[in-house]
Amino acid sequence: MRKSFVALLIALFWGTTLTYAQENPYVYNPDEDYAIPVKVRYGGKSPVISDFVVALWGDAEDEYSNSLITNWKMFINKQPLEEGTVIILDSRNGYFSCIDEQSDLDYKNKSVTELCYWNCSDGKHKLVATANNLFINGKPVEGQYTGLMFLVYENSTRRMWMVQAEDLGAVVKSENDYFSSGYDADSKSYFVEYANGKKQKMSQKEYDDWMENKRPRLTYSLPRQGKNIIISIHSDGKVVEKELVWDGMRFTGK
Repeated sequence: MRKSFVALLIALFWGTTLTYAQENPYVYNPDEDYAIPVKVRYGGKSPVISDFVVALWGDAEDEYSNSLITNWKMFINKQPLEEGTVIILDSRNGYFSCIDEQSDLDYKNKSVTELCYWNCSDGKHKLVATANNLFINGKPVEGQYTGLMFLVYENSTRRMWMVQAEDLGAVVKSENDYFSSGYDADSKSYFVEYANGKKQKMSQKEYDDWMENKRPRLTYSLPRQGKNIIISIHSDGKVVEKELVWDGMRFTGK
């Protein structure tokens, strides 16, 4: 079950724009396929950030998670990490990050994974968040494992499950939000359909430029100190920052 859980999280990691109706994300709903619970094992009175690292990635079999847990084990055993890899473990602030940079003559690849958690004001739960950002030659790109993901940890059962960002209010909008894009065979043209209902037809050259430079890409910064999440919207050479403010149970946009 645990391997299935991790595999499902990887498959859905960047797909948090999907919407699911759930009145209370802090109540486990076994009918949701993505909400497979996993036990969090720990030795003290309550789990700490290192326990969540192991619970999320300890038994995974994909390339991304294997890399994380391999670096984690080397870090914990005080072995030298691979060149370009930096791990930060801040147990006091409930924060973990792993930065992996690789480069050759043609490109520089940087992957940033963060993990943190919040104690919920109801005294019964913790909210766990993990984010991955990928940059190639300094430009953010969308990859198989990039995105922002949330999980609810229940103190009484020592288990956690995935919840959708929308159910926590952790969503930001930009003027360039789009619903779909691609090639329309009927009109024999490329198009972008925006979230506001506007549909723009494009030539292949215009569409390629939009895909490469203007299509909004989001990057996420989880808090090492403080409570709020910073979401950066990269589009058309500009960066707009949005803040998700934590109120003890959910987030509100700012």
